[in-house]
Amino acid sequence: MKSVSTFITFCVLTAVLIISAIQIIPVNPQNTDTNFSADRAFTYIQKIAKTPHPTGSTAHDSVRNYIVSQARAMGYQTEIQSTRFANDGKVPQISFLDNILVRIKGKNSIEQVENPALLDSTSLNLTDTDSTINLVDVATPKNTILIACHYDSRSNAAGAADDGAAVGAILEIMDMLKTQVTNSPFENDIIFLFSDGEEIDLLGAQAFMEQHSWAKEIGVAFNFEARGAGGMSILFETSDKNKNLLHHTQTAFKEAKKTGKLNTFGTSFANIVYQNMPNGTDASVFGEHNIPFLNFAFIGKHTHYHTPLDTPNNLDKRSLQQHGDYMLSLIRYFGDLKNLKTQINSDENVAFLGIPFGDILVIDINQEYLEWTIYGMLIFFALLFLSGLRYWSWKLVFGSLFGYLIIALTIGGLATLLWKGILMTHSAYAWIPYGTTYFAFWYQIAFALIFVGVSLLAYSTFFRSKKSASVLVGVLPFWIGLSALTVFSQDWIGMDLRPAAYLFIIPTLSMLVAWLYLLLRNNANYLNPFDTIILLALSTPTIYIFFPVLAIVPEALEAVNIGGFIVYGFALMALLIALLGGFLVPLMQLLTQSWRWSLALFLMILGIGILFWGALEANFTSEKPKPNSLFYLYNLDENKQTWISYDEESDDFTKQFLSDSAAFDSIPKGIYPMRTKNISGNWNFLQESKIVELDSSFNFDAPLLSLLSDSMINDTTYRYQLSIKTARNGEWVQIHSSVLEAIWSDTTRIPLVNADKYYKTISIWALPDSGAVIDVETSQANPEFWISELKYGLQEVDSLIKIPRKNNMMAAPYPYSESVIIQKKYNFIEEEN
Repeated sequence: MKSVSTFITFCVLTAVLIISAIQIIPVNPQNTDTNFSADRAFTYIQKIAKTPHPTGSTAHDSVRNYIVSQARAMGYQTEIQSTRFANDGKVPQISFLDNILVRIKGKNSIEQVENPALLDSTSLNLTDTDSTINLVDVATPKNTILIACHYDSRSNAAGAADDGAAVGAILEIMDMLKTQVTNSPFENDIIFLFSDGEEIDLLGAQAFMEQHSWAKEIGVAFNFEARGAGGMSILFETSDKNKNLLHHTQTAFKEAKKTGKLNTFGTSFANIVYQNMPNGTDASVFGEHNIPFLNFAFIGKHTHYHTPLDTPNNLDKRSLQQHGDYMLSLIRYFGDLKNLKTQINSDENVAFLGIPFGDILVIDINQEYLEWTIYGMLIFFALLFLSGLRYWSWKLVFGSLFGYLIIALTIGGLATLLWKGILMTHSAYAWIPYGTTYFAFWYQIAFALIFVGVSLLAYSTFFRSKKSASVLVGVLPFWIGLSALTVFSQDWIGMDLRPAAYLFIIPTLSMLVAWLYLLLRNNANYLNPFDTIILLALSTPTIYIFFPVLAIVPEALEAVNIGGFIVYGFALMALLIALLGGFLVPLMQLLTQSWRWSLALFLMILGIGILFWGALEANFTSEKPKPNSLFYLYNLDENKQTWISYDEESDDFTKQFLSDSAAFDSIPKGIYPMRTKNISGNWNFLQESKIVELDSSFNFDAPLLSLLSDSMINDTTYRYQLSIKTARNGEWVQIHSSVLEAIWSDTTRIPLVNADKYYKTISIWALPDSGAVIDVETSQANPEFWISELKYGLQEVDSLIKIPRKNNMMAAPYPYSESVIIQKKYNFIEEEN
């Protein structure tokens, strides 16, 4: 009978794991007229993501013109918000942006034109780069829906996934809706925002929210992003006070399932993970302006993020299908939701998680209810503890608790050492950004197998002589404590962890019931098949809700610096497995009561085998290229060239330019950021070039900086009005002065926040050919200004590159990587003399 119980346990757990995995696998593309088609959307992405198109580049202009031309060809009214925008921060940014806006009028529009949704594009007689239609303010206040994406890319990435997938999805949906919005308009207006400058501090979204009149009418926003090139598109973030919004979202997804296949997944736990990631999205801007929002993204194939691998060929169409399915279902439901703003307003927050068959469950996290849940668990635990006093002693209680924690921490430590060992063995992994590897998916499986096996082995050895109920008497207080931490987190640690409370409260409640059952069975040594079924039923929710967490954590948090200590994503996953192993100790004992060590050893051997496979796959290839960084700086005043890299070591390509190292202060002035932090929190010094004589015919034009006026505000404050113009149509211009204090945008003073002497810099993006005028404030008179003009790509210095990159190399995704910077110093007093 023991073998029967073990076999039942193994089969049921395998089935639960398969069902859990299915919930985070995106659906295959569909090709019907009534549903979103990833294949049709992909045709747009192939045009958009032919080449990198960062803000200010010629390719960026081409992508903008393509999007506008497609929207007009469909007959939609289209506006380009061409604007100058300045934001604050450590390094203030001035940007010249072109947001693309398409508005579909609904029945609730205050004013109607002859054709409310469409306008014949041939009648516009407008250019592709001008604002085309000055639409009247039409929407009922706060009832307008915003669908947002961004159309700029990083300088080294074609942006097929980030954010071409969302751009292509919107264009496909606009094409699908073009007849419907004429014949049967939605109740509410819909605005499609293709924002500019997202990759440079979310500037386009900020410009829209602060400068465009339509922003005041937005009732809800849906933002679509990517942090990789594949994987399940996840609802990972919502605005505050999300209860009604999520309930309506549930209904939207259920309605969509009636007409097609829709697999949804979301978890409020992901938002807590997201807060510890070095990324932001346009949804952050919407939230700052109190706009209710939902934020969706896929994060698989993370090695492709912001790199030359982010191409159409590498985009998973299933992720694109997921994006489009979400988008279309939300438009169809919220587009016809009457009194939208009133309906989604709420004073309460809820948690949410994915459940079987592609649904999302919303859970109330009312503070009072949660607190009473904790109190109830404590009372229930105390009653059960007292009822079972005959089974245990204080020695047993503390022995179980500390044994459990020692096993879990030991497993977390072993996983950390194992991953560090892998990184040391395969030094090539250190070159890959974001602390990940091309083999990360299989490493994740290997670590899971190994440390499930280690947990089985550890718990079956340490607790083999103890009965399940006796082990839980030490484990349950720990989980009740974790549950209490999430509930009282705002008071205890100043963070709101309630969105993750379900991760601990649901399992703890389930295992309290399991503990009660075991006590009613008189803490039996032997568990029969009926016991097995009961315990499996009580354990399944824990396994199901934690599976996505174990899958997401290593992908999203490859490595986190916590108080100077590096916590690796794989080690964190192993620690969670160990904690779950002790919590589910009845299942551990069921799995080992007949197969004692055999299953544990089998899983460990299988995992180790995958690690060896990873060793064979560690070399760089054209499909898995090695990143390296290089950029060129030429100082016109000193006639000095400098090749600079973020890499800690040179390779076959970069060593033709770089010396072994360079001291921090030897890096030229006016370059921001002059240094970058690695994952351990230490500064990596940028490497400086070898001295190379230039041909006399090799020259560059200087970026132009002219003084228009100056004035003294007081003894320590001086104001200068400067004219700036590029000489090479560079995408990015920086002005640096060690005494720079602020810039002025119209009548608004924008200070440099907490900037030391190395960061006294202004960034200017997409400067027009005609140049611009800026007002700056300094703390000293007659300052020196260093102006640096950056142009992406190394074409201007191609003749200096004697050894080209090999086909198993690519440019790394860093701010200056693969660019040419020309620098000149200006001192206007000296010039006047």
